[in-house]
Parts: sequence; structure tokens; C-alpha cells
Amino acid sequence: MMQKSISRGRPDERKRKTRFQRLWEESETLSGENAALEIALDALALRIGSEVLPAQQDMGNAIRQVVDRQLDLNERKTLLQWQRKELRQWTDAHVSDLLAMGLLDDRLRDRLALREAVALGIELDPQSKLSAADQLERHFRDAMRVRDQPVDEVAGDRDDVLEQDFDGENHRGGEDEDGWSDSDSVEELFRRMYDEAGQDTAPDHVNPGRPVAIDDSVFKRLFRQTAAALHPDKEHDAQLQVEKHELMSQLLKARKERDLISLLRLHERHAVADSSLSSADEKRLEGVLLQSIDEQHNRMDDIIRKSPMHYLAFSQFYDQQPSVVELNIASHLQQIDRKKHTMLDFVDEVRTLKRLKELLRERYDAYQSNWL
Repeated sequence: MMQKSISRGRPDERKRKTRFQRLWEESETLSGENAALEIALDALALRIGSEVLPAQQDMGNAIRQVVDRQLDLNERKTLLQWQRKELRQWTDAHVSDLLAMGLLDDRLRDRLALREAVALGIELDPQSKLSAADQLERHFRDAMRVRDQPVDEVAGDRDDVLEQDFDGENHRGGEDEDGWSDSDSVEELFRRMYDEAGQDTAPDHVNPGRPVAIDDSVFKRLFRQTAAALHPDKEHDAQLQVEKHELMSQLLKARKERDLISLLRLHERHAVADSSLSSADEKRLEGVLLQSIDEQHNRMDDIIRKSPMHYLAFSQFYDQQPSVVELNIASHLQQIDRKKHTMLDFVDEVRTLKRLKELLRERYDAYQSNWL
């Protein structure tokens, strides 16, 4: 979360400021930061939709070609056990990437389901109206229901189900459980990532509780002093009349909604010098400012989590320096482009089981060497 110094003056100047003044500056700083952040993330979210997601989808299409090729070669019966295991892990890593982009479509889910069924010795009905993925899902769901039932409820007519070769610990876990029920929509996938990240990383909001009570006489006095300075009828310049009319509308809205912070902001910016707050006024208003600061922090979180795109924009690309934002986007697009070409190179190069086995050996040796 962004933090800025409240005062940039000399040390002796900072000491002369009252607690109210320091709180007021902090509240105003946070308010300005939030306004700038909202504008920046709105624009950046649009750029992600127009620049990043199309490039990412192109990369995803290349990954799908790799998965199809690997699933084709996985059907060859001459693969050794370690080779098949290595290939499975490799393919599953690509599937995880597709899940993260919302590109695991029904056709590919069915192919993966068929691979699982063969590996687990589960017979799927080719004449069924259910897809292969749905059949496998139903098989796991039924088996889990049987496993979780008390023994006396399972006995008898469910014995035939219990005799199936099923180990609940080895099925429907981890990414498979998440992936096979996912939509193939990019936006929906980002929404899920956003929700999961929010559960893990969202800072706890400060509970503002009830609004801080303030003496009504103080509120009325602040309103009268500000209204006297902003009344448009006292202004002879036509342009200033228009500006003061708008400010007066804001002031009336703040009075109607009992919005003390907006009233204070207008008072501090426009009231005349002889209507400045007294020490007693400042003391009464400190609690209001503390509450405002809490609300500004919560407001910042709301802006960041306005949508999945906004969260992605803030977490991966945003910076207060526009040049850094451009660099972040360019770097991300370069990474996507490199990965896409790596996938296409695999599809072009790996056409035979012999070449696949060579690559599986390289992956296996590299993994083993990391443990030495």
C-alpha cells in the first residue's frame, strides 16, 4: 500500500503543526492518492483487456497445441513407466497454464479425462450421452460418497461399488478438481484468481464502527462560515460565479448528508482567515479525521479490487511512475511472446516418439541433478 510523508517541510516546521493538522494532511494525501489510483487503474485495466489478454490468448492457443501433441504421444504403448510419468507431469504443467488463462475447453478436458481413465483402469461408456469428463467426474463423486458413508449404510446393495479399484487419495485432487469444473472464459478465470488471492492477501479492513459524534453547533458554524465565503451572489466575475455555484452545491450536499469531511475540506480551502478552527474545534474533530483515514485505506482496497482486471493491473503492472508501467507491460508481453514461440517450436520439432523420449530424458536428468 502506498505511503507518503505527511509533511515535507523542515523539522521545526513539522513540530509546529498540531495533531489535527497532521491528521488533516494525511487524510488529504490519502484522498488524493486514491483519486489518482482510481484513474490510473481504470485506464490500465482497459489496456490489459486490449493488449495483454489477446497476446496471452495467442500463447494459450500454442500451449493447447503442445498439450494435444503430448496427449497423442502419450497413447503410444512403448513408453516406459518413468517416461509416462515425466510426460504426465510436463503435460499437467501446461494444463495449469491453460487453467490460469481460462483456455481449458471441453474438447481438451475430455482428452485429459480419457487419459485419466486409462491410467486408473476406469472404463468409460463411449455410447453415453455424458462427455468423458462428466463420466469421470460422476465416477469420482460416487466413489467419494461411498467412501464417506458410515460402514453400516454402505453394506448390502453397495458392495459392488466398494469392490471397484478406487483410492480416494489419488483421485480428483488439486488442480484436476479445480480445473475440470472451470469455465473457459478468460474473464471468469481472472475472477476466480482474484477471489482466491483476495482470501489470502487482502488486508483486514479497520472497522470504522459508528460515525464519530460531533457537536452540532460546530457543524453549523463550519457550514455558515464556508457558505459565507462561497455564496455566488457576492461574486461579480461570471466565471467565478459558476465555480462558486458548483462549490455551494457541494457544500449543501455535505450538509444534507452530514458529511463532515467534505464540509471540512471546503472550509479549510475556502473559508476566510478569521473563521479558522480553534484549538477546541480541532480537538473535537481529531476523531473524525482518524475515522476518515481508516475509510481512505479501505477505499484504496476497494479501488484495487474493483474488478479482476483492476486487481491484476495493480498487482502486476501498476506503478506511480508511468515509465515503469510501460516497462512492466512491455516485459510481460515479451515473456508471453517468448513462451508462445517455445510452444510452437515444440510442436514443430517433436513429431516422433524418439524425439519426445530424448526430451523426457533431458527433463528427468535435469530434475535428478537438482537433488544431488
